[in-house]
Amino acid sequence: AGHTGAMGTFSIVPEVVSIAGETPIVGTASDLHFVDYRLELRAAGAPETWIEIRHGTDPVVDGPLHDWRVLTPDGPYVLRLTASDVPGNVGQVEVGLTVDTTPPEVAIASPTPALASRV
Repeated sequence: AGHTGAMGTFSIVPEVVSIAGETPIVGTASDLHFVDYRLELRAAGAPETWIEIRHGTDPVVDGPLHDWRVLTPDGPYVLRLTASDVPGNVGQVEVGLTVDTTPPEVAIASPTPALASRV
């Protein structure tokens, strides 16, 4: 999903994140007089308690903002991108996501192991 702010856009692929390694956060943080960008994370429903996961000083256009290795507990989160420029303008955009590190459970109900060994 893509999201647009005053000075950039970003997307998280996929929006439901699993722990299968690093998850790319791709987008744009750019401006004619660009200074920096910050990616921050907080638990959804939590007060404004943001944790910085990336700070960049080079503009990015349709590229990787961060390769995020998910280390947070499962649950809903909000990811925020903030970019600033020399005159002091700030652009900000947020997106909700769910961290899900629990693998699905699978089972074979039929045939039973005893019946399968007779085949």
